[in-house]
Amino acid sequence: MSMFSFMAYNFLSGPWPLVLFWWLTLLCAVQELTLAGAFLFKGNSSRSSAEGGGVSIIVAAHNELANLKHLLPMLEAQHYVDFEIVLADDRSSDGTREWMHAEMAKFPRLRYLTIDEVPEGHNTKKYALTRAIQSASYDLLVLTDADCRPFDQEWLATMAGSFHNGTSIVIGYSPYRKADGLLNSFIRYETLLTGFQYIGSALLGRPYMAVGRNLAYRRSLFMKNNGFEGISHITGGDDDLLVNRLATADNTAVVTHRSSQMWSIPKKTWRAYFRQKTRHLSAGKHYRLADKFFTGIFALSVVAWWAVFFISLVNAFGNENELTSVGTGFLVRTTIHVLAMCTAIRVLGERFRWWYLPLYHLIFAVYYTLTGAAALLKKRIRWI
Repeated sequence: MSMFSFMAYNFLSGPWPLVLFWWLTLLCAVQELTLAGAFLFKGNSSRSSAEGGGVSIIVAAHNELANLKHLLPMLEAQHYVDFEIVLADDRSSDGTREWMHAEMAKFPRLRYLTIDEVPEGHNTKKYALTRAIQSASYDLLVLTDADCRPFDQEWLATMAGSFHNGTSIVIGYSPYRKADGLLNSFIRYETLLTGFQYIGSALLGRPYMAVGRNLAYRRSLFMKNNGFEGISHITGGDDDLLVNRLATADNTAVVTHRSSQMWSIPKKTWRAYFRQKTRHLSAGKHYRLADKFFTGIFALSVVAWWAVFFISLVNAFGNENELTSVGTGFLVRTTIHVLAMCTAIRVLGERFRWWYLPLYHLIFAVYYTLTGAAALLKKRIRWI
């Protein structure tokens, strides 16, 4: 069979599962090769050494005393001349307030806000962030979470140094700490795959989201656009929905250097992770239509490809030509996925055993089916 006949059979005239399988293979390949090209040709891993002016680090926390004891000293130790740390303590009951009053002398750059009540109709985290941003002394804001840790003492300088003329938003990457077990490996893979999408899209000039664990923007941009107005009641979205609304190709920069990264502590149970990702996915319902289409097509094509692959495989049993075709399609798709992920891994400095990537890809399809359905069906999702 010639190459032309092979392609015509698979894409046009074969059994419907096989035809659909090959069209999905083509769709997935185009998507991943496009994003991989952005990382390969536009992913800038260089680090700016220029001071970006005064910076306010913004942290909102609820019952995060154990994490704050680790994070605050690391923020204080950043190699940057002019910065402050604004901590908004959202109704903590774990002794955070007492510990902070006893330890304040150790953190001269810290400004501590206590929040005792949240107005009706406001999401608790967005309200805490708004209070912190309103009280910030500087226009440059760098946001992170209490359960995060900067990669090194150059984190703040790298994020702040990425603001140039016209830049109002800086999107950073936030990987998870490596540990033993399948759950940890999958969390890190899912974070990589998500970063592959939103960082790759931003590099292509279509920023649509970011993660609040490592995000920077100008206070003036936040205030000019009335902060979280219109989304203040939604759980989640203090990062991605804000960026989805305000980011453009002209006002957004992407930084991938390792020093710019803010590490985070992953969930330790599948249930906790499922709940976290359901909350994150629920915010996607409020994206701009074009961005909902892009993210939806990417994820659904992964789910559909695996489903149709297994259908095609079962349907092809007993037919050598069809089995060969399914096997070829699987090899093409898997090879492209591994190469695309390895491109992102190289740019972001991640570490994965490449031969496990197809397994994580399959788990992602199952996980996304479950969490996506839960995010669509669940009416009330809480931050705490």
